[in-house]
Amino acid sequence: MAEWLKTDWFTQYGTAIIALLGVLVGGGLTFLNAWIMRNRDLKLKLWERFIDHRIAAHEGVVTIALKMRTMVPLGRVENGEIVRSPQIMLSKEAFDEWLREFAEIANPASTWLSTPVKRELNFVQDYFVTVHTNLSPFTSECFAKVG
Repeated sequence: MAEWLKTDWFTQYGTAIIALLGVLVGGGLTFLNAWIMRNRDLKLKLWERFIDHRIAAHEGVVTIALKMRTMVPLGRVENGEIVRSPQIMLSKEAFDEWLREFAEIANPASTWLSTPVKRELNFVQDYFVTVHTNLSPFTSECFAKVG
């Protein structure tokens, strides 16, 4: 063995030195473990927020779609069918309000939506803006007939 291991100094303080090294190694491993766990937790929290935003965006799109397809009867029957119209097309004011709500929900949501969903949402928006432009010279009573 090495000569320094046989000295009185090592014999006297060897246990303390080994204990100190054990504490330093244990503290280092504990720090490393805590740092890795903290980074992992941070990534999970970021993913959680990201998923929450995506879910909220999709819920907004579903809300728009449900309002768009809600039908109301117009109070008469033609050819054995109840005449009905989308609720958003009952009047010019209702259509304008729905378009405003559509823009308020769709624009912030587009950041969190996937590209195909965003593309479809833009197609819907273009369609309804075209409908709005073409119906702008007509009175509010004509909107239900068009719907």
